[in-house]
Amino acid sequence: MSPLFETIKVKDRKFFNLDFHNARMNAARKELFGCNDVLDLKHDLYIPKSVGTAVHKCKVIYNKDVISIHFQPYYFKKIQSLKVVHADDIDYRFKSTDRNYLNQLYSQKENCDDVLIVKNDLITDTSYANIIFFDGKKWVTPKSPLLKGTKRAKLLKERKVEEQKITIQMLSKFKEAKVINAMINIENMKSIPIQNITK
Repeated sequence: MSPLFETIKVKDRKFFNLDFHNARMNAARKELFGCNDVLDLKHDLYIPKSVGTAVHKCKVIYNKDVISIHFQPYYFKKIQSLKVVHADDIDYRFKSTDRNYLNQLYSQKENCDDVLIVKNDLITDTSYANIIFFDGKKWVTPKSPLLKGTKRAKLLKERKVEEQKITIQMLSKFKEAKVINAMINIENMKSIPIQNITK
């Protein structure tokens, strides 16, 4: 089995949402590797002097234990259009370093910025992020994502978004969408007009 990884936001030399990353990492370690001990990234991580105050991505690769930790500057990827692709057999419940299938789907984006993956008629995620939709009153996120992201978990806990079963036929009821992941604040992410999602 390929190692798993967590991508943690670092800004102003501070880590963000470590509790959510810890929870997902330890749940995966227990289910996949039978680990009953608990790793705490607060004790394993430190920020090198070379990392300044700008936004950086901290990538923690692990299986039963932490394998490696890498830091690199993070640059926001502009997403303004999505191409719908269907993948009924995809399984990405765990944040694996093996992204071959996701990369194959991403290659089908045509002239769009990314793909919107549909599994068994249900909208899931883009190739690298969860997604939320605005219906004019509230933000909702697919109830069956490929991967339960840490930012998604935080927004649900804070009741800033709601879970909803979203079929591909329901797309037209929404006004706009945004991608979300550990590195992105929804306030800073420009909305994707629904008409920019191509079936």
